[in-house]
Parts: sequence; C-alpha cells; structure tokens
Amino acid sequence: MPEKPVDLSGSNFTRDIYFREADFSGDGDFRKAEFSGYADFGWTAFSGYANFEEANFSGYADFFRAAFNGKADFYRAVFSGEADLRATFSRIAYFVGTTFEGSANFQVATFNGEDAFFDYAIFNSDANFQSARFRCPAFFDEATFSGEADFNKAIFNSSATFSFRYYSVFHGTNLDFYIDNNRRSGATFNSKAYFVGTIFGSANFDRAIFNDDAYFWEAIFCGDVSFKNVQFNSDIEFGWTRFENKASFYGTLFKKPAYFENSSINNLNLDRTDYSRIYLRWDSVGNLFFDEGAYLALIKNYNNLGWYGDANRCYYDYRNAVSRNWQAPSSGFAARLSSLLDRLIDFWEWILYGYGVRPSFPIAWSALIILAFGLFFRQKRCLRKIITEERIEDAKDGSDEVLVQTKARKAPINFLDPFLFSLFTFTSGFTAFLHPAVEYKLERCLRWAILERLLGPFLLALVITTISKTYLIR
Repeated sequence: MPEKPVDLSGSNFTRDIYFREADFSGDGDFRKAEFSGYADFGWTAFSGYANFEEANFSGYADFFRAAFNGKADFYRAVFSGEADLRATFSRIAYFVGTTFEGSANFQVATFNGEDAFFDYAIFNSDANFQSARFRCPAFFDEATFSGEADFNKAIFNSSATFSFRYYSVFHGTNLDFYIDNNRRSGATFNSKAYFVGTIFGSANFDRAIFNDDAYFWEAIFCGDVSFKNVQFNSDIEFGWTRFENKASFYGTLFKKPAYFENSSINNLNLDRTDYSRIYLRWDSVGNLFFDEGAYLALIKNYNNLGWYGDANRCYYDYRNAVSRNWQAPSSGFAARLSSLLDRLIDFWEWILYGYGVRPSFPIAWSALIILAFGLFFRQKRCLRKIITEERIEDAKDGSDEVLVQTKARKAPINFLDPFLFSLFTFTSGFTAFLHPAVEYKLERCLRWAILERLLGPFLLALVITTISKTYLIR
C-alpha cells in the first residue's frame, strides 16, 4: 500500500496543535505553516521528508524525542518562542537560514545522517547543544550566536565547520564546550574542526578533546577564551588569529607542533602547557602570565626553532617579570641582606647591559660617558694638543739612505678635540689610528682620565658580551 503524504503547507494553526506520538509514514509538508500557539511534535516519527521550510512558530515548539528518519528541512523557519529540538536526525538536518528568537535546545540531540546544516542560522538567544552527538559533518558557516552557545560534552565524530569561506559570529557572553560541575571531559572532536574566520565573544573549550586537525585561521576572540586542559592530538592552526583579551592554555596538551603565525594575543597564559614546538612570535604576545616555568619553556622553544631574537626578547621580559614579582623574605637579617644584594645586582644587570641581551644598553652608556668626559675636559681647558710632522729627504751623497726630520708643534684646541681625547682614553688608545699625527697631553685632571680609562674596558667587555650572546653565538 503506498505511503500517503500529509500536506499541511500554508496552514494557519491559531490554537495549540498536538501531534505528539504521531507517525508520519510518508512525507510531512508544513511549508510556510503558521503555528500561533503551542506546537507539540514530541515523540513524533517522520519516516519521510519532514518539510518545515519557512514555517513560523510563534509559541513553544516541542520536538522532544522526535525521530526524523528522512530529511528534516527547517530552511528559513522562524522560532519566535522556545524551541525544543532534542530529537534524532537520521538523514539530513537542514537548518540553513533558520532564526531562533527564543532559546534553542538541541541538548542530547543525535545527528546520525548525512549532514547537519546550520549555515546562516541566527540564534538570538541561548543555543544549547550540550551532549549533542554529531555522527555526520556539521556545518555552522556564517551562523550568528547572540546568546550563550553551549556545546558542553558535545561529540563531533565527523568534521565540524563553524566557518570555511564565511564567518560564524558568537556575540553572546559565552561559547561553552565544557561542563564545570562534574569536571569531566568537554566537547570531543573526532574529526576535523573548522573555526576559520569565526568571531567569538567569550569562549570556553576547557577539557575539550581534538582527535583530528583543528583550524582557527583568522578567528577573532573578542572576550576571554579558555583552552584549559584541552588535548590537541593532531595538528592545530591558529594562524592570523586575534585574541583581544585573555587566552588561557593552562594545562593544555599539544601533541604536535602548534602554529600561531601572524596571530596576536593580548594576555596569554601558558602555565603547565605541554608542547614540543609552538610557532608563536614573542612580539605577538602582549603579556605573558607570570610563571617561571612557562617563560623558560618558551625561551627553550625559541632556541630550538632558531628564533634567537625572540628568545632574547622573551628572556629580557622574563627577567623584568621576575624583578616585578620579587618577594622579600619575611624574617632573618641574613636572608633580607642577601635579598637586597640580589636586587641590587639584578638592577645593575638590567641597567648596564639589559641582562646580557641588550647591546644597545652598554653602547649607549659608552657614548654617554665619552660625551660627558669630553664636555668635562672642554670645560676644564686642561688639554694640550701636539701635532707631529715628519719630513723625509734623500741623502745628498746619492746613497739609498733618507733623512727623517721630526718636528712637534703645539696646536690650538678646536671643538672636537676634547671628545676625541675622551674617545682615545675610553678605548685605551685603541682608536688613536683615527688621528695618528695628533697627540694630546693632560695638564691637569689626570685622575678623571684614569677613571674614564678604567670604565672603558669594563663597558667594552659588556658590549662584546651582549653582541656575542645576541648575534654571534647561535
């Protein structure tokens, strides 16, 4: 006996309508139907094509435990009230362009069919996908979530695409893939997860498990995002991603290299993060949550990658962070004295040569000292300038011998002479080749010249040390 379709397209249900436990053995056509009151499709079985295209649900829409064994089509349907879609979708679930003005409840919903489409869907209130099971590819391209999007303990056994060519937008207070109360695992992605170009408000992926590749290219996290104790068991891509507030990867496990090329993170937490290599430029990090282990692990990571400039900058900021978070001992004179000495040494290490990774610091100090002593010698008028002149003449008897006549004369001091003398003194005469025919004599202020000569080798040693560490030793 042929299965008879039910055609209620364009119907206007002005009162509550009850199809609870109904069995649609053929197609059910509710296209452009108007449901003004309570629409009860709980425990209903749709064996064929369930067509709710452009249907309008003004009241509560109840599809609890409904079974869609054929295609479930809610294209451009509007749910003005609450929608309970905790149903089973055995074929295609089509929610493209669907608008949910009230809360949308897909908790424990099961998608067993070919695909689940939520492209261009608009969730203006909370969207609950808690413990939903996607055994087919799920698409949320250019979907908009204006309320809280809850994917706690959802399982994606096939690919999950929250964006591809387009942008999914989460405007709400929280996108949640984690349950706080039982502290068990969060959402599980057993196939590829695409969040490319997705715009998030706040997002919580705590304890989520990504068993396949995860892509967050060009995603924007406008609020705080937490990947606490997340497991990335395959490739993870955060290229060109913007984290505009706090991004926590506390206890996160990256089993493969993590890529953050051209990304920017305003505030980053890598405390107890486990990774082999992380491709994240130090200049891309606004602030790293202070944890000595996180800093040292990142410095080691940069050295392993050959990013020595990043390693040096990270080390410099690490030493500054240690200084800022310095805690003085609470008791014991010897301990307090030792702490004070350590702080003084740390201060001079910073100001003199930038903890060994800032060559510009000792170079600047050297230039300053040369200029200061030059001004001092100029002000004291304590220099005498002697120019040595040599005259070479051939011997008058025609032999190969030459006659060398040397004559020294006093010359007036010009503007540059005190600074040249300061430079010669600072470098212990090493730069005298710049002006070989000129010799300077001090008439007084000898002790100041000795002091500059002592400072010179010390600062030059710091220059050589920092240059060797930052540029030469690799």
